[in-house]
Amino acid sequence: MKIKEVCTQTGLTARTIRYYIDEQLISPYYTENYLGRRFYDFSEQDVKTLKDISVLRRFGFSLSDIKTIKDNPSESKLIIKRLREQKEAHIQSENKLLSVLNTLDNRDYTLEQLSLALSEPVTNMELPNDIGSKYYFRQILHIIKFILSLIIAVLPFWFTFGHNRYYVYPTFCFENVIFVLLTFIPTIIVLLLYFIKSKNGKRGFQIVMSVLCIIALPFSFVFSFGITGHSETTDIYNYRKFDSECLANRSDKFQALFPTWYVYPKKDIINPDGTYSTINNDVKYYYRYLPAVDYTYDIYAEWPLEKDKFSEEVKRVKALYQEWEDNSNVPYVEVKKGAYNCLFWYYYGSPPFEPVDNNYTYYIFAYDEENMRVRYIMCDSLENGVDQPYYLQLDW
Repeated sequence: MKIKEVCTQTGLTARTIRYYIDEQLISPYYTENYLGRRFYDFSEQDVKTLKDISVLRRFGFSLSDIKTIKDNPSESKLIIKRLREQKEAHIQSENKLLSVLNTLDNRDYTLEQLSLALSEPVTNMELPNDIGSKYYFRQILHIIKFILSLIIAVLPFWFTFGHNRYYVYPTFCFENVIFVLLTFIPTIIVLLLYFIKSKNGKRGFQIVMSVLCIIALPFSFVFSFGITGHSETTDIYNYRKFDSECLANRSDKFQALFPTWYVYPKKDIINPDGTYSTINNDVKYYYRYLPAVDYTYDIYAEWPLEKDKFSEEVKRVKALYQEWEDNSNVPYVEVKKGAYNCLFWYYYGSPPFEPVDNNYTYYIFAYDEENMRVRYIMCDSLENGVDQPYYLQLDW
């Protein structure tokens, strides 16, 4: 192995490696040209020895110590003991100087005043017994501060991406961007505290920013709900395909009311001259799912039916509503609204076609006998009247 590759593996310079060879710490095989220049070929053991030497050098072992340990491992115990004592003496000396610095007042000093203030107490000064405990206490405080800062900085990310669930039909609006920025206010404040230093060592800036961070944190959690968005679709081909968390998936009444079939938005007809034409069936569909603090979802489908199919469907749903009434002792309500006869079955909410100020659950079937159109509607919410049932927005 050539010296260039050894440098890459060990992190040592070629000059350092040649110096170790001169000190006889390693003895790689070499060839020599007519000018006396040596070309070394290092073995795997040579590379391992260089790595070992590099580790020991970082801990302060001298080359003579390393050579002694290499030739006589039994001497290592004494060398380690001597090096430990040297390190401990150095630490004690530094701690003594630190304790002297801690005695200085927080004021401006001239060169003469600073020299006098430092020279007087350092004479015969003993290391305070509690200097170690104070040092470790400060280190623990720094660690706690770092962990708290990390939590405050990371929480908005959790708020943002934890609530931003996967939707089958995701929506986006400009307001989401605003809520994202508001959510990250605590993170920005923490970054300012770390990277912007206050003038003249005053703590006022840090204190004000820390207080703002504490105040902003709960709002950050609330703002995160503003970016959740919602699922929304009007495509009839998405009929009965909901988000996995939408409770309609597990509602027996929804499964019974909404048919498993639907009318296609287009249909082909035969003209009197025998040609085919495609006409619009005027099919309508709407689905929205919003899992904010609680949840809200609206499902609405409307289409025309042939005369026989229309009569069968009205008869089926009326029998279904009667069954619900018999099994629950909760009567369904029949209301005439515009061209539609509306069958309501609900156990939360206000009377039909009135604004809601509480939780609500509506199962609605409406049919227009003149145009032979049917409507299937389910509105469910735990938003305590913040939202209003979708059927109130429809044209009746």
